[in-house]
Amino acid sequence: MAPNPTVDQDKGTPAVQSANPALEAVARDAEKHLRRMLYFRRQYDQRRSFFYRQYVGQQDRRYFPDNITPRSNSFVNYPHSNVETISSRVQDAFFSFDPWQECKPRGAQDSEAAEKMGQTLHYMLKRANFVGTFSDFVKNVLIYGHAGIKVDWDWDYDMGIEANPEFLTQILNVPQQMPDGSVQVVQQEVPVPDPNTGIPIVKAIHPQPKMIPRMRPKFTAIDVYDLLVDPDGGVSAHVTEKSFGQLRREVESKPDLYFQEGIADLASRLAGEDDPDNIIIRIAELWNEHTNTCTILTFGKDSEAVAWKDLRASFRQASYSGYRRKLYGGPAILLYHGENPFFHKRSPILHTSFIKMPNEVFGLGAIETISDMTESMNRFVNMIADNWNLGINRRYAYDINADIDHNALNMFNVPGGKVAVSGNPNDVVAPLPFFTPQRQDYAILDLFKGMIEMTSGVSDFYGKGVGTPGGNKTATGIASVINESNFRFKMFIRNLELDILQPLLAMCASMIQQYCTDEFEIMVTDEAPGIPKWPLVKPEELIGNFNFDLVAANYATNKVVRQRNLLAFENWAS
Repeated sequence: MAPNPTVDQDKGTPAVQSANPALEAVARDAEKHLRRMLYFRRQYDQRRSFFYRQYVGQQDRRYFPDNITPRSNSFVNYPHSNVETISSRVQDAFFSFDPWQECKPRGAQDSEAAEKMGQTLHYMLKRANFVGTFSDFVKNVLIYGHAGIKVDWDWDYDMGIEANPEFLTQILNVPQQMPDGSVQVVQQEVPVPDPNTGIPIVKAIHPQPKMIPRMRPKFTAIDVYDLLVDPDGGVSAHVTEKSFGQLRREVESKPDLYFQEGIADLASRLAGEDDPDNIIIRIAELWNEHTNTCTILTFGKDSEAVAWKDLRASFRQASYSGYRRKLYGGPAILLYHGENPFFHKRSPILHTSFIKMPNEVFGLGAIETISDMTESMNRFVNMIADNWNLGINRRYAYDINADIDHNALNMFNVPGGKVAVSGNPNDVVAPLPFFTPQRQDYAILDLFKGMIEMTSGVSDFYGKGVGTPGGNKTATGIASVINESNFRFKMFIRNLELDILQPLLAMCASMIQQYCTDEFEIMVTDEAPGIPKWPLVKPEELIGNFNFDLVAANYATNKVVRQRNLLAFENWAS
């Protein structure tokens, strides 16, 4: 099922276009890093494709030896069930309590700024749809074993509506000094003021569209076929796609985001297109933590990644590349190279694994650990179903010398088979022996089910008893089972907290301090009555150094929540 043939994207790729020899050398070095990381990832691509196939519960159709009659093709989709169960538990663990994060000052001088920063982060993360992006990222981790999320700043615009008032006017004779020093009386149209307030009287209001800078963090759950990671650490890349129109809008918002000559070169190459703003540009963003630099260049068509995405779409009888917008496939163009532009000086690509493995950058996923056992269980389920099918639709032996209506026998005998013999097998036509599964034959299913639950750590809580052979329907018993099975889940929660959420919040706070240069409003909905719901925040009020804690209500054995609840009770009781 692997894309064939495997295409090396660097073979035949035109040379990097740059008038500066130093920048051309930088681009070639960046391409070497990209090629090295791409070769490393290729070893895992086919296996990951198989895991996604199990997630959607798809397998090839199988037939009886006549190649016409379909055999049983059931798929007991433990992979999908486990991924969705763990993903929903992660969402509940982190985001069931609002606000789910708490900003704490590192020193006494940061106390006032910490409260403002916590409110600002809570508001901006909601506007950036962080919870939805984080859910996609978690599913990628569970399906493929390893995934990344990118923390960037959104330089694009939202479209809003602005009120354009039309004032009531009148013609007045207004004295006006001329260039030669003389004074002349000229007629001028001026607004009519309200006699009570002195404010011009509004005749009508005309709405008009307005481009509003988003000015908030931007999060991207990176596709597994768009993420490149150095196995030795320190270098990572995100191969992303942006329309040329989006690139131009980002340059309008922040002119130094890309090299002007690179954007101009790209614009000249797209000049002959009917709609250049909708042309998709595939871009590689390479972040090198060793040199603390960022390099951005166009990555060409990258047909291998597109081939894997086509294969993934085909599992649901769909196509990926056939319906995409036109893609730029010209020479590689260097769009940016320089020092890491963020104040936090970290790579904005964060990645982690479901189950970490020592000395390996790619860990195990929720599907990989049970993949072979799932296939074995499916095989036994289908064998049992096929045996029942053959038991109902009998197979027959017949005498080749007898006069038999084969059409009638064929219509009756589906999907069983006919066996021709020379002689008289029990008066011309005789049913062959068959096997009907007995009760003990189903025990193998419970065996595999238990092995899958033991390996994955995801159990059917409602069907489990605590100290009894039967199920336990009491809330206490179910809670005990859930608590006992939570320990492996807590390891994944720890990975997400230490590798993703805490550094993500720190980077978002730093970017807010760096890029929010004007006053802005935030919406606060959980304040007490009498406190403004739309407080005005000044950039200087957010300057400080902070730590972040995750304080969701259902966060497994959260000591911070316990401490806060005890302190709140003490204050109330006193």
